[in-house]
Amino acid sequence: GITATVFTQDAYGRPSLRTVTSLRGTVRPGNSGGPAVDAAGAVETTVFARTAGGGGLGVPSSIVRRTLAGARRPVSTGPCAR
Repeated sequence: GITATVFTQDAYGRPSLRTVTSLRGTVRPGNSGGPAVDAAGAVETTVFARTAGGGGLGVPSSIVRRTLAGARRPVSTGPCAR
């Protein structure tokens, strides 16, 4: 996929500038949070959305690693898990 920084909406409809990787494979409901791997089996991105065409979007692994390295405590799922 292609990784780019885009202006979009977050899960709550608020404007957001984020870096995403496009996915050309089929993304199905329930794939969110799962890995998208390259031909060598390396995780390239973490799936978070399906596009209208059936592909999807992911958070690049470099961002996931950087964010997890800075984690200090568990966080709430907020209204997503209710």
